[in-house]
Amino acid sequence: MSSFTPLLSPAKFNPGSSPVKGKWRSWSTPICRSVLSKTLCGLLNKLATRNFDAIANRIAQLTWSIELSEDRDALEAFVRAVFHRGATEETRQVIYALLCQRVVDVLEAERSRWRKVDILHIGNPFRSFETMISLLAIDEFNRTLAANTPGELEGLMRFLGELLVHGVLVSNDVGDLLASLIDGVRHNDEHLAVVLCRFLSPITSAFNALHILGTLHVADLIKQVLKEDGLSPKVRYLMMGILERAAYPTPRDVFGSTHKRVEVYGIALDEYYDDEDGDDLDADLFSERADAEDNEWMQRDCEDWAKSYFLHHDQQHLGDIMHSLKIEHRRQLMRCLISTALYTNDITQARHIGSLYTIPRIYELCFNGQLFVDSLREELAILQDVRLDVPNASQLMAQILYSTTLDGSTLKVIVDDSMPSQTVMAGIVNNEIKRLGKQCVGTHATEEVRFNRFERTSSSSSSESCGCIC
Repeated sequence: MSSFTPLLSPAKFNPGSSPVKGKWRSWSTPICRSVLSKTLCGLLNKLATRNFDAIANRIAQLTWSIELSEDRDALEAFVRAVFHRGATEETRQVIYALLCQRVVDVLEAERSRWRKVDILHIGNPFRSFETMISLLAIDEFNRTLAANTPGELEGLMRFLGELLVHGVLVSNDVGDLLASLIDGVRHNDEHLAVVLCRFLSPITSAFNALHILGTLHVADLIKQVLKEDGLSPKVRYLMMGILERAAYPTPRDVFGSTHKRVEVYGIALDEYYDDEDGDDLDADLFSERADAEDNEWMQRDCEDWAKSYFLHHDQQHLGDIMHSLKIEHRRQLMRCLISTALYTNDITQARHIGSLYTIPRIYELCFNGQLFVDSLREELAILQDVRLDVPNASQLMAQILYSTTLDGSTLKVIVDDSMPSQTVMAGIVNNEIKRLGKQCVGTHATEEVRFNRFERTSSSSSSESCGCIC
């Protein structure tokens, strides 16, 4: 026993334990739910490709401490928080699936270490992370299907497909869900046909596609559906596409492009990448899974551009970048700028980001400011979570909104519509905007100046003196 490496320290990883160094706490000690929620939310907010290993390991260790406590309610709340993020944030589903995979790997390693000292140790299978994930998948599917929310169901099923690819779920976990989708498609439900495509999209491009598709009997099920009479042209077209991809899956190239492969191995798969006219077919090969991972790379680029802007405040360069981006990527960049401004916890940076709305070129590239407003709405929706890491987030967001020079009634509509279930937080932001307006009025700035976005009058000097963009 002297050579055995100690297990994870309860005092270090148990959210309910005392911070006093060396003080022992039993695993059966109840976990503080509020501390657990804040800790997990803060870690998930920080999770990104660059810091994945560090953050994922901390979350995995936290999961292990909760599982040892056998607090089923705490474990369910923990899993539900991670699962909800993965199901709703479609551009980050791959990274959340990888996070769940890392958690399962760490838990298996820790259970193996327990069995070294207790060969009969099996833990409680009904209070494990994997069991909670599989049960939650069924519950969320039934709830979403009954609620008839198309977008939510598509995101949920795609995330379940990612979990299946990464080994977090097994075929038996999703067999009943697949049967429900197939039954709906048999009854000519076009929406469920699209959901089925979303579910199978990450699977058909995975390295283990043949194994998963075979255990789910996807090809046989689709053939039975195609025998049905009265299918609409859309349903039949989608099912034929699924059948072809199930029969001939195309695992995603790990390099992501011809250029990377040639650089490393000097091999170009012309039969996959070039058609008769010599056109590049990367987009057709990688499908939606490649798009999801491309969004991860774009997010990293947006973070770099945001940091560069905060260092130099070069609006001309920012405009050139936005001009070169697609519409959806412009919105992603604007959201990244707003998010970075909040996490810098600097009121001056927040004021600069809000003032971008008044720059004619940025305003036009954002389709008369619509993309900017949409980005503000998305950040307002998660403002309550951001406050866990940045206590002054509500004041910073109010400064960004006020600096756009939109009138007070428009700002109130944006805030209230973006935070329908967070009335208290919405009230805080609205009150802060009113306070900024009164402060600006006190320095002789008028409402007429706020309506004029692009002209600067003699009152601009007074606005600079009060620290507001009027």
